[in-house]
Amino acid sequence: MVPSDDRPLATWRDWKRLAAISLGYLSAAIWPRRWDGWLIDRMASLFLLFAVEKVKQLANLMGQVLGPAATGCDLLQAARHHYYMRLEDAWGRIRDLHPQGWEPQVEAEGLEHVRQGLAAGRGVILWGMFFCGSTVTKAALWRAGIRLVHLSRADHGAPSLTRLGLGVAAALYCRAETRYLDRRIVIPLEGSPAYLRELMNLLDSNVCLSIAGEIAGKPSVCARLFGGAARFATGAPVLAWKKQSALLTCYVVREGRRRYRVVIEAPIATDRTLPRDEFVEAAVEQFARRLEDHIARHPADWQGWHMADRISDLTDPFPAGAARRESLSL
Repeated sequence: MVPSDDRPLATWRDWKRLAAISLGYLSAAIWPRRWDGWLIDRMASLFLLFAVEKVKQLANLMGQVLGPAATGCDLLQAARHHYYMRLEDAWGRIRDLHPQGWEPQVEAEGLEHVRQGLAAGRGVILWGMFFCGSTVTKAALWRAGIRLVHLSRADHGAPSLTRLGLGVAAALYCRAETRYLDRRIVIPLEGSPAYLRELMNLLDSNVCLSIAGEIAGKPSVCARLFGGAARFATGAPVLAWKKQSALLTCYVVREGRRRYRVVIEAPIATDRTLPRDEFVEAAVEQFARRLEDHIARHPADWQGWHMADRISDLTDPFPAGAARRESLSL
């Protein structure tokens, strides 16, 4: 996407992001890859030394959201591991700006679900969860020889909606993911629905399509999460219903320094003969139940903690019933 010329040139956040990327890029060019673990350890130690209160705040937030599910968890340790994971992900993105790229050890479980869905000939939708960064799953599928198309917003990775933020910072941020993709489909800022027809055509051609599941877009459905409420965009289940594509959920677990496990779960088990809106509500409810379970078991790996709007949604009182529907149109 080319940002409109009437947008502001840049904000301080844009210059700060570009300075960090530039410094990181130059550092990665000269820093030996075999010492990456040592470097991330030192960065994490330095961060945790000066961010004691931030870690405590995150641990308290985890406790508030998880409630009884946090019983027996060392939330302070989980908060420390969360920030370590984010630093490792950020360094990996910098590495992926270089030709050799970031090469963590990645084990993939459930690839058979993708291959079975593709064998059916109606396309596969990977409904992803925000665990351990957005590059690991894409890299795992790329290494397995599965060509992936990803849907993302035009402002994905942009510090602000300026010409520099959208045209440069976002492009560099996405480059770490794009290297593992067959194609990226962009949701335009102006909200034009033309991309939806493109997605349906791609599913007709039997692709594997990746869509982030924890986006509170429009239209959306509200589902229970840890006694509160969260709003989920309905694009993935609506497309799956319309094109009869396999709808799979996936998440990532960090198992050690530069070691990850990608888990692709069995298809969402919802009756395809249901009317569209009922199917979508049931699918979102299943997604929320799976997400709740994974967050409770792996709180350090969930990236949603730093998203203030998501956490606010989680603490909203939940209305009567399992889900609340807005207008669902596609």
